[in-house]
Amino acid sequence: MILGAPIYEAGDEESFLNLSSAWADGFSPKDQSRVMKFCRADAVDEHFQPDRWKLLNPLSIYSFCQTVTAVVEHYVESCPDVEQFFFWPTTSQLETFYKRVFRHLNRGCLNGQFVPILEPLGVFNGYQKP
Repeated sequence: MILGAPIYEAGDEESFLNLSSAWADGFSPKDQSRVMKFCRADAVDEHFQPDRWKLLNPLSIYSFCQTVTAVVEHYVESCPDVEQFFFWPTTSQLETFYKRVFRHLNRGCLNGQFVPILEPLGVFNGYQKP
């Protein structure tokens, strides 16, 4: 699981501003925000290409969702100054997955702490503490 700073993930400030303009309608994340990414650790090539590392048992997606939810929950509790989380799903299934993670967070011990902050623009989505 990777929880990177947006500017770091973009490469530099100019790239960050270009990406923000192109993919988030000019919305600029707070400095203390994170971009969420995950990959399969045993993937030899193309770590971020989901079609290269499908789950052997499709039903294991539910336990994987619980694991990702627990990681984000722990991160939120450990780093309370981080108020925004963004994700860039490469498939509609991954978009559903990330949304499910935030639904679980809001139903669990974080009890409604996150609300969507970007209308889905086709690729870039975000949640923040209200």
